[in-house]
Formats: sequence, C-alpha cells, structure tokens
Amino acid sequence: MAREKVIVNPTKIIDAAYEIIDTRGFGDFSSRKLAASLGVSHMTVYNYFDRDEVLGQVITRGFQQIHNLMDDEIMNHLEAGKEPVEVYLILANKLVQFAKTHKSLYIFMFTKQSTITARQPEVKRHYYSAEELLTQYLPAEVHSDFRKDSNLFFLIINAIILGYLDGRHNATEESCRSDIERSYHKLLGAYRIK
Repeated sequence: MAREKVIVNPTKIIDAAYEIIDTRGFGDFSSRKLAASLGVSHMTVYNYFDRDEVLGQVITRGFQQIHNLMDDEIMNHLEAGKEPVEVYLILANKLVQFAKTHKSLYIFMFTKQSTITARQPEVKRHYYSAEELLTQYLPAEVHSDFRKDSNLFFLIINAIILGYLDGRHNATEESCRSDIERSYHKLLGAYRIK
C-alpha cells in the first residue's frame, strides 16, 4: 500500500477550498474535488481538518476580506464623530461590493448552506461583529431592541443582495442599494444619535 502524501502547509487545504467555492460555488465543492485539487487522497485531507472546519475557515476568510474592505472606512467614520448607526450603511454597501466580486462565496456565506459552520464560535463572532461594535455607542436600555432590529436589517439586506445576485424581480445594483437604504431608515433610523 502506498504512503499517503503529506501536505506540508495545511493552509493550502483552506486555500483550495476557498478557491473552489469562490470560483465554482458550493454546489461544486466536495472533499474528493478538494483532495484532487491538492493532488492527495480525500482521506489525507481529513488528517488535517474535518469538513465543517474547512468550510468554517472558508467563511472566516471571506469575512476577513469583507473586514478589509470596510474596517478603515468604519473607523474613520466613527473617529470623525459621524452618526454611529450609519456604520450599517457602510457595511451593507461593502457587502454589495463583496457580493459583486465574490458571488459564489457570498451565496455560500449567507445562505442555509453555511448554517452548520455558522455555529462555530469564530464564524459566529464575525456574523455579530457590527452589532457588538455599535452597542457601545447606544444607551443600554435600547441594546435588546437594537440587537433584534439590526439582526432583522441583516436578514433583509441579505435577501436584497441575494435577489440582486440572482437577478430576481429585475433587480439592479441601483435598486439593491436603494432598497438597502430604505431598510436602514425604516429599521435602524430610530437609533440614530445625532
């Protein structure tokens, strides 16, 4: 029996999984395809990560890219003393930008396909990072309602972005951004401080 090929750098597994999902979509992802892209058997991959760990790392990497798109803009916005809740508009618009560039990855990250990995602590932290940032600016008595409304806002903008990506209802980028703006004002406008 031949010896299993060793993967010298296990992050190559995550790199390959990310590439498959980003370019071909989650529907084209399997452990066998991942292993084939690495030139190893699918059992070799499992010596390093289980499937949920791989998918969780792909989502984490996607969130890192999203954060890279917006972190400086958000910090500059807050340091300039601008309306804190408007951070949600920055975030939503950066999600549209990310979705345009990484359509398959966005669909994977924000649909039911990722629900198992969303329970992983690191992934869960990314899903709720904006909410944690903003609660420090809001009065404690509104935190509970704000959490509910901000979660609802993200559900709505996610549906809007997914509709835009799928071309539902003749959605355009302009109508997508307009619907996001409207949702922001309806759900989070009441939390504006300034």
